[in-house]
Amino acid sequence: MTAWRILGADEHQIALRSSLVDLLDRRDVRPMPAPTAAVTDHQLWEEICNGLGLGDLASAEPDGSFAPLGLMATCFEVLGQRLAPVPALSTLALAAPAVQCCDGVEDAGGWWADLLSGRVTAAVAVPTEHLVGVRSTGRVTVSGTASHIVDGASADVLLVVADLPGHGTCLLEVDTTQPDRVQRRREATFDLTRELARITLRDAPARVIGRTDAGPELRQVLATRSIVLLAAEQLGGTAECLGMAVDHAKARYQFGRSLGSFQAVKHRLSDMYMVMELARSAVAEASRVMDAGEPDAELWATIAYRTASDSFTRVAAHALQLHGGLGFAWEHPVHLFLKRAKSSAMLLSLPAERMHRITELLGL
Repeated sequence: MTAWRILGADEHQIALRSSLVDLLDRRDVRPMPAPTAAVTDHQLWEEICNGLGLGDLASAEPDGSFAPLGLMATCFEVLGQRLAPVPALSTLALAAPAVQCCDGVEDAGGWWADLLSGRVTAAVAVPTEHLVGVRSTGRVTVSGTASHIVDGASADVLLVVADLPGHGTCLLEVDTTQPDRVQRRREATFDLTRELARITLRDAPARVIGRTDAGPELRQVLATRSIVLLAAEQLGGTAECLGMAVDHAKARYQFGRSLGSFQAVKHRLSDMYMVMELARSAVAEASRVMDAGEPDAELWATIAYRTASDSFTRVAAHALQLHGGLGFAWEHPVHLFLKRAKSSAMLLSLPAERMHRITELLGL
């Protein structure tokens, strides 16, 4: 794994990154090129959450403030470089901030501490018009479908964001013990390294987590903190693709010369590096703006996600081409990164929606 610079990193980010890299090296965590279904490494996830304290970083302080987002982003970047089989995105980038933004830690009760320690995983069905909650005589049920839910089939805790008549948008914990009312099915995915699921609920029992009027806060945290961490993960994948391309250009000889000595290849690698640094700058600025509490946090988060998505897709495609077009060669992991890049770019919103939101926030 090539070690690129960490833009604007302080000693805490450097130390945390080094500790996480050492742990992943000891566990020999690296992309496995064979096309198999994504399987979570629960032991590794507990080591990351407990040993490195990533769960504590994701937990808000009593005053509601979070640890610097740059620290979390540094970890997500490393995990993205390794395509690590851990539920970081679903549990700490989506579920944890969703619970905290609606003051739901107390309602989470028994599983909250286990969530932060890595013993429990969670998935969130992000806001969708297809999920509707109903409250009758104190009982809450939810019905509808939601697709492309990260780790939705295997998560211990299933959370959904749904409208509750008379209260607005709420965060609900679904009782998954009734298979006739809750169906969780793995989707056949292009990205072989990330589990996605389709959730079908039929009057499934649920309970409200936190405030019943937390719709704006839920949408805001999903539109800022969550997508910045996804962008950081994409940045890590971009860096790894560039590193593989550089190593291949050095080692591969053609016509008696190293591939990297050809001018066209040099220019291609330079372009890939510039694209990666553009994404790095966007993620770093989005993290800084959020940590500073500046009003344009959503704008920078959206820019970071759009930039990281484009950069990851472009660099992964170029890396595959420089390897000789190994699109279907399972012996090399480069194809996994291109598939991750394609799927991540559409995971939380479509590219066109992001561009439309950027123009809205800029008032154009």
